[in-house]
Amino acid sequence: VFVRRVTRRDTFLKKLSSRAFTTLYNTLTDFRIDPRISTYSIISRRVADAVRRLSEGNRNYALLLHWVGFEMAYIDGEHAERFAGRSAYSFRKLFAFAIDSITGQSNRPMRLSIQFGFGLSIAAQLYAVWLAVRYFIWGVKVEGWTSAMVAMFFLSGLLFANIGVLGVYLGKVFDESRHRPLYVVKDRLNFDAEASAAAIEPMAVPLVRTAI
Repeated sequence: VFVRRVTRRDTFLKKLSSRAFTTLYNTLTDFRIDPRISTYSIISRRVADAVRRLSEGNRNYALLLHWVGFEMAYIDGEHAERFAGRSAYSFRKLFAFAIDSITGQSNRPMRLSIQFGFGLSIAAQLYAVWLAVRYFIWGVKVEGWTSAMVAMFFLSGLLFANIGVLGVYLGKVFDESRHRPLYVVKDRLNFDAEASAAAIEPMAVPLVRTAI
């Protein structure tokens, strides 16, 4: 159960940075978060146990609660002003938190890099075709720097795409290194303790060596 702030009593810069982070996060990841939702929540024991089984070091509390997939509810609450002290999160810490949250939850930025790179290369090819049509039909000469710029944009697009492909592969390695479970079990029915322990143990697969 999360608390949804009806009205935020933060400073203008605080609300602006929160809105910017939410927009950037929703664009670059596969999750969708509401800037009105705070991290204050009440969770059950089984939800806490499911989160504790995730052994990764980059741990964003609210995002991990969304990932485990249990049912969520929201309660509207009034957001009070800070009565003492000041936030320990500076702009630098908030920026680092945003980068860690985005890179730790999704490899979508790399997929966007692939799309941008191929789009840039295709645009450069189309512009090169347009220059050729202008030259052969209307006799418009092509300046030397124009062809150089077209080639540069074409190669830059390929570089963006290649970096994106490399990033996707590294993202898959990163996902495997976190050892997240394939699914989270909500309830077990008609299982005793020994059967439950045996059910969650990985099945032993015999190794067979064949000679060709």
